[in-house]
Amino acid sequence: MQNWNDYAVPSSMYPALQPSAPPLADLNENVDSYKGYPELTDTGIKVLPFQIEGTVAQEKFSSWVNSLWFTPTGFKKQAVVPPFRRCYIPFAIFEVSAKTSFKGQYAVHYMNQHTKKGDLFWNDIQGDRVYTYKNQVFCSDADEGVRALFYSVLASTVQTTDQPGSPTKAPSTTATTTTPPLEYQTVMPSILASSMHEVRSSLSVQQLEEQLVFPKLREEEKNSVESKLKKDYESEVKGIEVECQFQTLDCKIVYIPAFVGSYVYDNQGHYFVVNGVSASHDGQRPGYGLGKIGDLKKGVTNFVGTIMHWNAGELQLTKGSDLIELDKAYVYEKDAWFVTFPRSNSYLVTESIGYITLRNKGEYAIELLSQKRRGVQRGATFTLNPSQEQTFDYRGHWCIQILRGEASDLEVTKCVTYGGGSNGNNRLNMA
Repeated sequence: MQNWNDYAVPSSMYPALQPSAPPLADLNENVDSYKGYPELTDTGIKVLPFQIEGTVAQEKFSSWVNSLWFTPTGFKKQAVVPPFRRCYIPFAIFEVSAKTSFKGQYAVHYMNQHTKKGDLFWNDIQGDRVYTYKNQVFCSDADEGVRALFYSVLASTVQTTDQPGSPTKAPSTTATTTTPPLEYQTVMPSILASSMHEVRSSLSVQQLEEQLVFPKLREEEKNSVESKLKKDYESEVKGIEVECQFQTLDCKIVYIPAFVGSYVYDNQGHYFVVNGVSASHDGQRPGYGLGKIGDLKKGVTNFVGTIMHWNAGELQLTKGSDLIELDKAYVYEKDAWFVTFPRSNSYLVTESIGYITLRNKGEYAIELLSQKRRGVQRGATFTLNPSQEQTFDYRGHWCIQILRGEASDLEVTKCVTYGGGSNGNNRLNMA
């Protein structure tokens, strides 16, 4: 069985740091590497200015560490405030034309005269559509390992025009201060480097198109076509296939300020990022553990089960095939991933309404479906957008299937079994 810890933050995403936690690589040595990028001319690059001081970043790290649940034993005592560096993180703003050919089938419902039961007949369908995607924001940092973290913290600050007060449509993250409208300033990278700022390297336009932009838009095109066909035919559809041709109409590279620090736990480096404008923040957390309970008595898992009425090991990401074997119930999609979590507290005649809070730390949406443990009953679906955090009430024993999206981008920030639910958060129909 796979542990949630193996997928919450893949080890390949961690920076290769030594216990001394050296700073990020200096990417200002070769200014010529910027040649050929949009918006990078002899007059400099477009940046938003810092609005907060480094002391704010230090405070955010301390509060973040104390807010984490189910941390490894001793983590909060060992996690010290890291030295922060003033960095400028590259973001790309794309305008792309998409021409899509699609084909599939839609259902026609009719009464079978032989069986006297309703039946389906599938009709073929095909067509074309043209659509222009504007203000598509991507973190273009060359380091794939921290790109998702940068996006989740900084994307809401990207302004898609040179006019103040024109924020991007990218999903916002939780911010502690109101983001003021700012104008981009044009600065030479060499000047930023001389003033102890790090300018992070950006992918080229071609790399962005191949690795990020076109794959994301292709998925969006398929979803849009499928949704429109369902609406137009007022029926079910299946076997939707799309062939897309994309053309980049415009691309701008802008730089967003951030305080970037790296802390070490168990000889492994982790990044923590604070938005230099809004002070919103997030970090790569260590694996899950028993937290304060583990600090009181290491390794006494049975003690946790007695006091909390559940085993902390139940909070994990599990393959459907493993869940079938664990529950001895052939009711799960064997190739899907499931978030498993402990049942809510049970009493003689009732059960508490607990809740679980999930966050999408990736760049793409994740679609969720609730399912009763060891049963065929399903609740509802919910789409968790990039950087979105959502709480879901539940009563009894449930699990959540990941219908669409990257399982490694889903993070549990809180899980309470003894109550606290029933606050209008029954979005997955588990309560």
